[in-house]
Amino acid sequence: KMISDSPSSLVHLLGRIWIAVCCVTVLSSQILFSKWYQGCRGIILQYVTIMLWIWESIQIFLMVDNEWTYIAYHALALSTCMSILYQVPF
Repeated sequence: KMISDSPSSLVHLLGRIWIAVCCVTVLSSQILFSKWYQGCRGIILQYVTIMLWIWESIQIFLMVDNEWTYIAYHALALSTCMSILYQVPF
């Protein structure tokens, strides 16, 4: 049975689908629009990173008892990751 009746398994399934969609979007933009992608890849990578971190924060919020502490750690990690991405010359 791939999907049980619990909401947490549905959240996990939607998480896997969301990550797959983000990865396919980035890969297809690299292949189909290579010239455009070379000019915009920094912005694309930043937005993909933000979306993945938001999704992960939502999953943690739904599944962990002490939600706000973990979300605060995620926000700190996201801020650090974004500051690193802004410094990297793409």
